[in-house]
Amino acid sequence: MKQVVQDFRTGAVRLEDVPAPLVRPRAVLVRVAASVVSPGTERAVLHLARKSLLGKARERPDLVARVWRKLRRDGLVSAVRTVKDRLSAPVPLGYSAAGTVVAVGAGTPGLVVGDRVACAGAGHANHAEVDLVPRNLVARVPEGVSLADAAFATLGAIALQGVRAADTRLGERVAVVGVGILGTLAVRLLRAAGARVLAVDLDPERRTRAARDGAEVVASPADAAAAARAWTGGAGVDAVVVAAASPGDASPLGLATELVRRAGVVVALGDVPIAVPRRLAYAKEATIRVATSYGPGRYDRAYEEGGRDYPLAYVRWTAGRNLDAFLALLASKAVSVADLAEDVPIADAVAAYDRLLEGGAGGRAPRFVYPDAPPREEAAAPARDAAAARRGRRAALVGAGAFGRGVLWPALAQAGLAPALVATSSGPSAVETARRLGFPRTTTDAAAAAADPDVDVVVVATPHDSHATLAARALEAGKHVFVEKPLAVDDAGLSRVAEAAARGPGLLAVGFNRRFSEAVRRVHAFLEGVPGPTVVAYRVNAGPAPDQGWHGDPSVSGGRLVGEVCHMVDLVQCLTGERPARVAAVAARGPVGTAPLDDVVVTIEGAGGSIATIAYHAAGDPTADKERIEVARGDRSATIEDFRAVVLRRGGRGRRVRLAPDKGHAALARAFVAAVDAGGPPPVPVEETVASMRATLAARRALASGRFERV
Repeated sequence: MKQVVQDFRTGAVRLEDVPAPLVRPRAVLVRVAASVVSPGTERAVLHLARKSLLGKARERPDLVARVWRKLRRDGLVSAVRTVKDRLSAPVPLGYSAAGTVVAVGAGTPGLVVGDRVACAGAGHANHAEVDLVPRNLVARVPEGVSLADAAFATLGAIALQGVRAADTRLGERVAVVGVGILGTLAVRLLRAAGARVLAVDLDPERRTRAARDGAEVVASPADAAAAARAWTGGAGVDAVVVAAASPGDASPLGLATELVRRAGVVVALGDVPIAVPRRLAYAKEATIRVATSYGPGRYDRAYEEGGRDYPLAYVRWTAGRNLDAFLALLASKAVSVADLAEDVPIADAVAAYDRLLEGGAGGRAPRFVYPDAPPREEAAAPARDAAAARRGRRAALVGAGAFGRGVLWPALAQAGLAPALVATSSGPSAVETARRLGFPRTTTDAAAAAADPDVDVVVVATPHDSHATLAARALEAGKHVFVEKPLAVDDAGLSRVAEAAARGPGLLAVGFNRRFSEAVRRVHAFLEGVPGPTVVAYRVNAGPAPDQGWHGDPSVSGGRLVGEVCHMVDLVQCLTGERPARVAAVAARGPVGTAPLDDVVVTIEGAGGSIATIAYHAAGDPTADKERIEVARGDRSATIEDFRAVVLRRGGRGRRVRLAPDKGHAALARAFVAAVDAGGPPPVPVEETVASMRATLAARRALASGRFERV
């Protein structure tokens, strides 16, 4: 299918041929009829992407700070690799579209194939022939409303949310600063609500359009204050909706505080700095509000992707209900959008963006229109590597996030795996990953890798909750499997994988790489042959958890205890040489009603009498060393300092050995590929891998039970 994407390194816009998405639970697949470009928002995105690296850094100092922290913690090579990976990821453009439902996922009530729908959401309602859209970001289009007009629904919902934030009443006077597309929609919505409008814009043509739409007064920014005083008898307007887009200029918000009456409301709807002259805001006791996109639920993963709606009795207007409301206004003819669009065939999308950057949109929004026929999927013929085929090294990479692209696959490829197929949920991501890493074929069907006859090895690097299912399917199909940690997020999934590994001929390896590091190898050699149980004290300075994406959703990631501490549990098993027998865990707790904290202490008792504590904490200075491991056995002690050095002590004397930063990724990859070539055994016995995961899941149970749990 065709999809519009942007290269964030250069800012170039491309129309790509990408594999279509597959339907998922709590979402629908929509064949798009029309999608609307948001001129202000998308022009800003284009301008940012076309800046130099220094220019991007100036625009996003928050990202620079994150890179700096990574540089201090993980070193220059890792930081540069991360930056390059993020810049190379294709950015899907668009967030307002409409079309026809062609597939409905489980848990998606109220929609059926054939429904006409409006779709919202960056990364969901893309400029693409087929979109996968979560249920809460879809609204059914009423009879009498064309799909072309319904494609404006997201922009309309954004303007509607701004009007709601202004809390205007019938007959009140409202100024709209900036009457581009969003401002024009705000003017029309205010007039439909019975408000009286003053429209402010630099462009005379836009002011003329606002007057046609019913604005009683129109003015340039220079004349707006005088016009407002004359119109209101010196009192000022009741509310101001700032719909201008001026990321580096606070003057629109400053003008708004001049226009508003005492104790009035100023709403920041457009992309403007939230900075106002204190003298004016203080003297007028003005209330400054920010309208967040198209309403409550936006940026809430549980709402947008999890399908969890807010109760209508307590949140009357959510993002989805605003979509419905705007479509109802279109159906009743209270608001119209027909004159706001410039129709452009999707084949001409790149040229349309060029005109947008040049300011040639003519006061209208480009609206991409798509062919009526559904896109055809043409599978590329597999490229064959005869030597790799003989060795059984043809690999499918399933999931291509930053770690999979930047760390995992490069290590496996260097070890000898040959790229055959890349599968990701995002078509643009699949195509870009294939281009960068040399995969000859792409798909959005993760299950296809297990059944593909031209694949010998399946590498699973998807979100955690899918690991067990994908690994089990591949093992049941006779493939070798390398799955990034954790192997599973629950006992049922773990049992299924363990059974599949026991029955099938394929090898199973999990990304427990730390046991393959040079630091651990040296500690093993130092303690070898020393009798007695082992004592391990393992401290992990994890830093704050990600606040966005699936990593922050415990139902997907398993939480940090399952998703990350499993690494430490496995290394404890490796260092002690004993299977975990009992596990206890306790977590720091905040006030009642708050989310659980990411500060946890796990105690592990080994089958042979060894003991270990893992103190994993998000609190503290994140720039401090991330991992420190102290190991004692008999008369010897060893310390691993963030896998950059080891200290070995015996008989009152010690020596410190500096090492190149290494957590064992490359060594594990080499061991796995060597095992594939030799036909087994896997680098780590499956029983050990499963024991590490069972101990981790037991620790999660122990958090709730407050006692030791048997593994």
